[in-house]
Amino acid sequence: VLNFELPPDYPSASAPIFALSCKWLTPKQLSALCRHLDTLWKDNQGDVVLFAWMQFLKEETLAFLNITSPYELTVCPKGTVSRKYAVPKEKAPESREADRKS
Repeated sequence: VLNFELPPDYPSASAPIFALSCKWLTPKQLSALCRHLDTLWKDNQGDVVLFAWMQFLKEETLAFLNITSPYELTVCPKGTVSRKYAVPKEKAPESREADRKS
């Protein structure tokens, strides 16, 4: 979620004041995105930048963060495969089945 306020001298002198949040990204990933938004402002200072920010966040975030799949597979210590979802909408079917058995 991108929250922002426009200062009175935007876009001629000041960048938007913004906060970026996302439940499924790490603080390190969010910081990287914020730094990139700052870079976009510096590259386009004096011009309207919100559309460029939204375009980047919508179209390029996954590639920028090197996220190639909506979930990552990790190997657990016992050699079993565990799924870690980037977007935790609901449990995977295998996880629901395992919950029923326990």
